[in-house]
Amino acid sequence: MKHVSLWRGFVLLMCIGFTAMSFTILKADWQLAKDKNGIKVFTRSTGGEMKEFRGETTINASVDKVFELLNNFDNYASWMPGCIENKVLKRISDTELYQYNVTDAPWPVSDRDSVMKTKISKQSNGVILIELNSAPDYIPEKSGRVRVPTYKGYWKLTPGGNATQIIYEGKPSTGGSIPAWLANSSVVDVPFNTLSKMKTLLSK
Repeated sequence: MKHVSLWRGFVLLMCIGFTAMSFTILKADWQLAKDKNGIKVFTRSTGGEMKEFRGETTINASVDKVFELLNNFDNYASWMPGCIENKVLKRISDTELYQYNVTDAPWPVSDRDSVMKTKISKQSNGVILIELNSAPDYIPEKSGRVRVPTYKGYWKLTPGGNATQIIYEGKPSTGGSIPAWLANSSVVDVPFNTLSKMKTLLSK
């Protein structure tokens, strides 16, 4: 039997389960929830079923190296906590694609899956933005899995010499009927553990 602590994995790829958020909201609106090992995690209530989160860190790796990890969507399951499967369904172009994700959930909760349209943009100052938007009807629902209906989120990579500032922000949506207290129990751990893993993999 899976322990409820595996919920960390479930909420995680709600990187993949995001609902409405703004990219321009002032940090003053956020409450600092964790500050450890160079990683800060902020949360805030939005009146929905789950809190919004924002993770920030700086990694001693080039922006190209960080982007290479995030752009390899088919390889997420090898390093991202809680990810059972992640694959590209269709590449529209070098900057747009549809991807499919399956996230582990604690027994007796069914695993969650998500379909997202992903858009990649590179700004003239070197900043890379990876935006995620829901496309739940792109493929039929699969037996034994609960489709996450809505999400919106982003990764923002800002170069600074040989280092990269990373912002990982989202408002998770559970899909199906799950107590909010359980879903929110790992809303801090999810971005923290994800960014910690990235630092381990990429830092020089």
